Amino acid sequence: MPLRVISRIKKSIPFAKSLKSSDLLDFDPVFYRFHYSDLHGLNSDEDLRRHYVLHGREEGRWKSRAEARNDFVSRFGALPDDFQAHVYKELHEDLAKAFDHEWQFEFHYLEHGRKEGRRYKREGNPAGDAETSWITLFRLGDFVACAQNWLTEVPRTQQEGIALFLEAGIERLAPINLDFVFDPEFYRSAYGFERNKRDVELYRHWLEIGMPNGLSPNEEKSLQDLLPSRRYPEAFDWRRYKSTLPTRASEGLRHRIDVLRHLFQTGFEKGLTNQINGDSSDELFAAIGDYHLIRGRHRLAIAAYNRALALNPLRPGILHLRGDAYAAIGEAAAAQSDFAAALALPNASIWSALHAARMAAANGLFEKAFEILASARRKWEKSADFRSTVDHLIERYFAARSQSAMVLYSGGSRTTADDYMLKTLAEIRSLIGKLTTLPPEMGPTADGHVTILANQDLTQCKHYRVEQKQRQFRRAGLDAEVFDQHDLTSFTRSLIGARAAIFYRVPAFPGILKAILTAKALGVPTYYEIDDLIFDAASYPDIFESYEGQISKSEYNGLYYGVPLFRYAMGLCDYGIASTTPLASHIELIVEKRECFVLRNGLDERNETAIEMGRVSRPQRDVVTIFYGSGTKAHNSDFNTLAGPALLFVLERYDYVRLVVVGHLQLRPEFDQFSSRVTRLGMIADLDQYWSLLGASDISLAVLSPGQMASCKSEIKWLEAAILQVPSIVSATATYLEVLQDGVDALIVDDNSLAWRKALTILIEDGELRRSIGAAARRKALQNYSLDAAAALLRVKLGSPIAVADADQNRCRKIKVLTCNVFFPPQTYGGATRVVKDNVDYIVDECSDIELSAFAVDEGVRPAGTFRLDQYRGIPVFRISTPLEPHMEWRPFNVEHVPIFEQILDRIRPDIIHFHCIQRLTASIVEVALKRRIPYLITVHDGWWISDHQFFVDRDDILRMPSSDLFEAAPPSGISLSESIARRQRLGSLLEAAEHVISVSESFADIYRKVGYRHVSAIPNGLSEIKATPKQRGLDGRLSLGHIGGRSAHKGAMLIEAVLRMNHFDHLKLTMIDFSMQPGARSERIWGNTPVALCGAYAQDQVGDLYASLDVLLAPSIWPESFGLVAREAQSQGLWVVTSNRGAMGEGIIPGENGFIIDVSDACDLTDLLRKLDADVVRYQAPPKVASSMRTAADQGAELAELYRKMGPAVRDTKSQRQE
Repeated sequence: MPLRVISRIKKSIPFAKSLKSSDLLDFDPVFYRFHYSDLHGLNSDEDLRRHYVLHGREEGRWKSRAEARNDFVSRFGALPDDFQAHVYKELHEDLAKAFDHEWQFEFHYLEHGRKEGRRYKREGNPAGDAETSWITLFRLGDFVACAQNWLTEVPRTQQEGIALFLEAGIERLAPINLDFVFDPEFYRSAYGFERNKRDVELYRHWLEIGMPNGLSPNEEKSLQDLLPSRRYPEAFDWRRYKSTLPTRASEGLRHRIDVLRHLFQTGFEKGLTNQINGDSSDELFAAIGDYHLIRGRHRLAIAAYNRALALNPLRPGILHLRGDAYAAIGEAAAAQSDFAAALALPNASIWSALHAARMAAANGLFEKAFEILASARRKWEKSADFRSTVDHLIERYFAARSQSAMVLYSGGSRTTADDYMLKTLAEIRSLIGKLTTLPPEMGPTADGHVTILANQDLTQCKHYRVEQKQRQFRRAGLDAEVFDQHDLTSFTRSLIGARAAIFYRVPAFPGILKAILTAKALGVPTYYEIDDLIFDAASYPDIFESYEGQISKSEYNGLYYGVPLFRYAMGLCDYGIASTTPLASHIELIVEKRECFVLRNGLDERNETAIEMGRVSRPQRDVVTIFYGSGTKAHNSDFNTLAGPALLFVLERYDYVRLVVVGHLQLRPEFDQFSSRVTRLGMIADLDQYWSLLGASDISLAVLSPGQMASCKSEIKWLEAAILQVPSIVSATATYLEVLQDGVDALIVDDNSLAWRKALTILIEDGELRRSIGAAARRKALQNYSLDAAAALLRVKLGSPIAVADADQNRCRKIKVLTCNVFFPPQTYGGATRVVKDNVDYIVDECSDIELSAFAVDEGVRPAGTFRLDQYRGIPVFRISTPLEPHMEWRPFNVEHVPIFEQILDRIRPDIIHFHCIQRLTASIVEVALKRRIPYLITVHDGWWISDHQFFVDRDDILRMPSSDLFEAAPPSGISLSESIARRQRLGSLLEAAEHVISVSESFADIYRKVGYRHVSAIPNGLSEIKATPKQRGLDGRLSLGHIGGRSAHKGAMLIEAVLRMNHFDHLKLTMIDFSMQPGARSERIWGNTPVALCGAYAQDQVGDLYASLDVLLAPSIWPESFGLVAREAQSQGLWVVTSNRGAMGEGIIPGENGFIIDVSDACDLTDLLRKLDADVVRYQAPPKVASSMRTAADQGAELAELYRKMGPAVRDTKSQRQE
């Protein structure tokens, strides 16, 4: 209910009697206010009770937690016995930020969490005791890194670490997890413990009691659901704030955290903001806005964001969130303004672009919406959300324009409406070109299939033009695949390996337009097929009156609307296919190449029953039955005007004449007098039943009024009667005059009722003539309309592979290489994908003798198995979405990917397949290559092939180097040893079968050699060019450290965090990339006393700016890096580099001259080094004097291309042997 209504109620309605209601005995005002966000403006318990009595009870609102819980349980089942709200909160940070009360977490789990599969208890505590639940938080790597000063021996297992912690760690307050570092001073003051309580006693209390009950071990943890930075805001004077509160309110605020929470929950709404001052005030107001936004209190959120933006207007994130709040309350113009303002600032998120475009469209500003998307395309086209938004807004634009066109049609402005829709379709075609990436030209496949996208709405059309065509192609020896017009994804996939694409009777809806444009971009010949003149405004539809009330005016206007849609789709296609010669003459004027062939509706094996039924000549009967069947509402007037008077005449003249009408036909009232001899039946779906009725008749009618529309109609009515030896009387249309002989195989009549009367009279009276015409018609039908006749025509028109083969032969002169990698540009995630991109760029630019294509995962797309085809720099890129599932990076095989990969191989016919990182794609695709005897090489960028752990680091952050003894494996939780060994064995056989196994460094090749793969060679990575950026020196004078490999443990992020948290450094600061954050996002933290900036990923063209802001790169990876791209990049940009002593990361480092190589088995070396840097900031702010010579990406590309060329002759020999 709107607050203004609530306000009026408060002022005007007496409430004394309502308060006495027994219904209020268990009313819970706290629950009622917090559960219903629209009531947040009601501050007093009395106001809340008033609302419940006057409105809430009638609206079905719950008055208490108990009532709500009973309802939730009745609808969703009971909570698990071991459910604990604080654990559920801890496991799901998104919920922790949204909810304040235990019952909110309980209700969320019941309604949503259970079906979403959300965890509600921690793993790793088999005993299930609250006192030992801290074990579920224990991270061995964190514990070891923080215990560097007293550990004498590093534990190798989780169990060893826990035992050591119990033995000596608790006394030392050793952290079990970097997110749960225990702060005794915070714990003492926050939860009211006595000052004389020993620190270790407090730690034990938290471990055994506090943690199981959701108490925070430190202030930073307690702030995580309020402030992104987890830092207490310096801009908030909490003491003064507390002093201004009433005594009753302030007494319950024990700690400054409680005071801050009061500000968020109550204080801001009451205007208690005088104690917010200082440089970071905008951050605090923004956090307050976030707090209320996520709880649905949108106007409070807007008020907080207003305060933040008044202090700092250049905050794209805050502008965006205020836009979200405005959108939620229906203020679309304000929302659009905020999203647009956010988008204009650096580092705006993708959501600002998408929301700005959506809001512009919601406000009717489609041109603006598409401008926004066009500007955002280069940066965000890699995102599935961007692409779906493009599709969605194009559909909305089409719908809006269609609605406007329908208004014009309804107003009688048909020509204007047609032009309007044709212009709209041209605009959409242009938008598809501007906002999406279509595949490159690949040409048709010489021996490929024909793929058909079909409108299957009309039963008769589906029968003759879709299902029959499949049979005709099959008889012709050609494969054909049919897809409904709504199944565009499957149809697009089917274009791979197609010799031709047929679009049957489809309108130019946006998705269909894109499908046609995709086929044309690929170079697949396109055919538009239709069997009616419904694309010609001069001929269709017939006048409204001709339908004689069978359709509404709105439906009739819909027929108008379809004409330009069919015409535009036809005009995009190369060729036409028609059911009649007159129709073909119209199509030829529209299709691009001005060619159309006629494939008539014919017979197939489904007609065998009818053919057999009509084999025997018709017996003479006492009653002459005249049959008329209609599958459309379009010819009602034709029948009643032309044949109607003649039928009335013969019914009156001959009492032995019967009329049978099947389908859509409204007879005029004059026929009522003959009701005993007129049989009316509705549509009959069963064709055998329909043909049985027709076969039991003596004369069949095909009635059409003269005109272009009628002349283009096919001869189906005659054909169906002919095979049953039922003679037909047909209108003198161009088609019937072309294919039939009057008086021989039909009676052809002019367009007047007298001609129909004469023809009916002749056939009624002359049984022998009926027999002879029926027999002649059957002979013609069986001879000219057979499946073999249609198949012969299709073989001529679509079966010749000659032109295709010539083009394909030219391409085969190149070495054809299919590159397979988990990701592929523009989805350039991870160092390996960057390397693949560099390889591809070099070959595209420098190697005209090599033809590339790519197969990759389509990140962010659901459901699994969704196919997409696009391009990168002119090479085709085939993408498939893969399952989101536990151990998806470990999973070695997925047979679901085999069919699409085989389809790609059939089309590409590669000489060589180059497998890079194939997790998610899985090695099932390698098995396909092996089975087909296609030579392949594997580049090993990580340990996926030889270890259960891709980077040799287990869940406890312990390095587990692979062994040749498979029984020494330490598989992840949930994976058995037998599964691990089976995986290694099967993957190993694929490695052995590879023509080449390539490592990206010699040191990493040695790791593979040591476990038995002696044939591994090295083609080291190289550096791509980075745009140089002038050095950026901070005003704080601190030495700027950077860690840009992400916050994964194997990259050493945990080691850095532990050292900073456990030590004090007065002159350092750190920038750490966190790939879980949006690009451009930034969160300020303090670890120990070191300022830390957590940032989202930088785009590749901005990496130079990142390096320019740093003095020292930290790269203390705890796994043996296969190459260490970032270390070499940092060297090339004049940074000091600190690397681990494991793997290839330290290659090129001269200790003390351009960097340092440290032991990362514990934190000691890193601690000592950071102290050294902290003590000599000036030296390390200056670039090293030693400059190393760097191998380039072009060097690697040239070496790889040469390997492809060396494999080329062997490949051709192998192909020749296979062919022989």
